Amino acid sequence: MYGLDIGGTKTEFAVFDQDLSRLHTRRVVTPTSDYRRFIQSIRELVEDADRKFKSVESVGVGVPGIRNRQGRSFSVNVPCITGQNVKKDLSSALNRTVAVINDGRAFALSEANGGAAHGKDPMIGVILGTGAFGGYCIAGSLQGGRDGVAGEWGHLAIAATVRERHALPLHRCGCGKRGCIETYVSGRGLSRIHAHVAGSGLAAHRVVDGMRAGDAACKQAFGIWLDCVASCFIQLILHINPEIIVLGGGLSQIRELYWQIPSKLSKYLFGGIPPPTIVPATYGDASGVRGAAIHAAQRRG
Repeated sequence: MYGLDIGGTKTEFAVFDQDLSRLHTRRVVTPTSDYRRFIQSIRELVEDADRKFKSVESVGVGVPGIRNRQGRSFSVNVPCITGQNVKKDLSSALNRTVAVINDGRAFALSEANGGAAHGKDPMIGVILGTGAFGGYCIAGSLQGGRDGVAGEWGHLAIAATVRERHALPLHRCGCGKRGCIETYVSGRGLSRIHAHVAGSGLAAHRVVDGMRAGDAACKQAFGIWLDCVASCFIQLILHINPEIIVLGGGLSQIRELYWQIPSKLSKYLFGGIPPPTIVPATYGDASGVRGAAIHAAQRRG
């Protein structure tokens, strides 16, 4: 099985056997501004694998952003694919079936199949990093909804009660809207919250370091950020009622998340309703490429 995980910085390609053991992997820089080079770079990765392994019938490709009903993409992180039919163009370039999936949903699919959420239903996969997105699965199958956008929770609006409580400003999101939760709970969002508190925004990792060192502004900013994350998780919980939430992305490495968020969720939930289990991803950064390969295999049947 071939899988590709395309990000705004790097593209990871991997070959898996039928038991999802990784046989080969390679990473290259993603050509984000040149669509022709974007297609060619993927073709080179696949053709190189074909020479080393038996050519496979289909390739799973995880890409950031969304696709409309005509198959055309919109991506902030890889702008060269906006307006392009990536599935059609890659199928032509590779001369085989291509199964395209949003990268956040690929993450969820991976963790629902042999990962941290295996056998847990429903499950939600949440990525917290440069962006905020994910997907959810039932019985190991991805739930995309009518247009495949289920799981784009980063573009839910921040709760009015949280904004009011912390006097937070409305931020413009890369999607063009204002007030998307991603602008508060992503890495840049944490930096924005620190700027709101202290007048100048530290990078997210420095806010976390400062919080652990006892810096008052960093502690306040981190507390507000946790409140934003918890209020968004509550929206997901009340809509989907998951058994487990699996976290990925750079911010998922913040250990405080796993014991502070559940206690905050309990304050938001109805009495007698326990919060779902919140755990880190089993496959970490590899979940995206693994999920893309699983997606291709499931579509092939």
